[in-house]
This record gives sequence, structure tokens and C-alpha cells, in this order.
Amino acid sequence: MSRTVLVTGARGFIGAATVRKLAGTPDTKVVAVVRSRPPDIADQNIQWIESSLEELRPSHWQPFESTTFDALLHLAAFTPKIAAERDRAQEIISANVVGMQTLLASLPRPPRRLVFCSTLDVYARSAFAHPVNERSPVGPVGLYGLSKLFGEGLAESYARSAGTEHLTLRIGHIYGPGEERYAKLVPETIRRVLAGKPPRISGDGSDRRDLLYIDDAVEALARSCVASLGDVRTINIARGESHSILEVVNTIAELVGHRGPAERLPRSVDAYSTVFDTSLMTRVLGAWTFVPLAEGLKQEIAQVAGVRS
Repeated sequence: MSRTVLVTGARGFIGAATVRKLAGTPDTKVVAVVRSRPPDIADQNIQWIESSLEELRPSHWQPFESTTFDALLHLAAFTPKIAAERDRAQEIISANVVGMQTLLASLPRPPRRLVFCSTLDVYARSAFAHPVNERSPVGPVGLYGLSKLFGEGLAESYARSAGTEHLTLRIGHIYGPGEERYAKLVPETIRRVLAGKPPRISGDGSDRRDLLYIDDAVEALARSCVASLGDVRTINIARGESHSILEVVNTIAELVGHRGPAERLPRSVDAYSTVFDTSLMTRVLGAWTFVPLAEGLKQEIAQVAGVRS
């Protein structure tokens, strides 16, 4: 049976990979919402709508007036690329609040399922003192996390009034080719060691990160469009296995062939470890073999090295 999936944020780090995955799935057509269509993609299974979320109007959906989307996968958002951007009010409110409401109001009919992509940043810092599950306390630090928590409520409210299914995915630390625009642990370390500079480690490097490779994140998103949900409305998307920052940095250095000690920085006052209980994700979305950390890092290193050459 054929299905049509609407994807917003289709040129983002996760969105672009998700569109490729869905478009390559048999009997699946993708409608992708982007500010501007990528020039290098020609796929008959992908149709494009070029607009920001805030400017979407019913007229944008005229080619799809008779289409009921089987799933709306809402990934579009203003996502901070550095920590200092988590309170950029104008961009956050415009894209994450106004944009989402405008998107939902413009649709000609409700999708059969609304999948809202949220973030681990909705959790309170105190939640990370223990393995985080979907019942852990929320309490965002910064406007970005607050906007995502509001989006969760907006998705629930819309689904309730529209009579459609909804699911919130709280997405954890995703790494892999395509994240080079972000000032995060993995791409920052790769850039430094490729440039012959020592990697940097905050504190003693014992803080832990649950890192999920982009292909595995996309697999989870694709499954979320069709999985039987029962009464589940929120799922954490993470690997369920954490590595110390020291281990991650040393693995990158070894793969690149970098020799020498790391540069030690003071531990940030905002530092914390991420450890997730992913039993609900496995129960609802099923199990698959995750890409090993070293293999995922190898793929990202090759991509960054190719960009630099």
C-alpha cells in the first residue's frame, strides 16, 4: 500500500537524511517543505514546497488538495548551532512557535499521524542525575528548549482537536556526516585534529554522551511514521549506550592518526552526562543493529576531510 509522508525541515542535518531514507522506501512518496529546493536532487518520489513555515498559506497545498498525508514529520525549527544561540528569541519564536502554528493552520486536512520532533533539551538538568526516561522531569534551560516543550503541547492540542494520532520524539545527541555546521563535541574535535591541532577536553573527560549515528536516528524517525503506538505519545530517540568524552575524543584522534596529548579546559558549569533508558523506543519502534561508534566517527571524518580538500 502506498503512503505519502510530509517532511518539514527537509534540508537540515536530520531532515535531509530522512527525506533520502523515505524516498528510497518502496511505495513511499515524500512531500518536502524547504525554504529553497536543493539544486542537486532529482527524485520522482520527492515533491517540493518552497516556503518558510511562517509564510505557508493554503495556496501552497493546491497540488495536494486531494491528498491525506499518512504522516507529517515535523523537523523544521531554529536549532542553536552554538550554546549562545539557545536564547535568540526572535528566531526561536518565529520558526518554532509561529512557524509550527502557521504550518498546522495552513494544511487542507489533518494528517493521519503528526510526529513532532522535540529535543532532550526539554528535560531538567536534575533529570540527568539518573538514566533519563520519558517520565523524567522537564524543565528547559533556555528559550530553545522552552519552545520545543511548547511545540509538544501544540502538537497534542492540534491532534486532539483534529482527531489524528500524534507522537513526540525527544531526539538526543545525533552525529554523523552533515553536522559540520554545529559547534558540538564530534565535529569540533574532528576539525581540530584534521588541522593538526590538539583535541580539547573539558575537565577530566569523564562526562558521558549518548551518541546516536544519523542513519540510526533516521531509521527511528521512519519507523515512527508507521509503528503501532497504542497509548504511547512520547519517545526518547537515543542509543541507550553512553561513552565518556575522553573515549570519544581519543577514538577520533586514533582514526585520524593524531598523536600527542589533548588540551585540557576547565569543566563547564553547565556540563552534565547523558544516559538514556531506551526501552520504550525499542518496544514501540523495534530493535535494529546500531552503527558502531568508531564506524560512525570514521564516516564523519571522511566527510569533513572531503569538504576541507
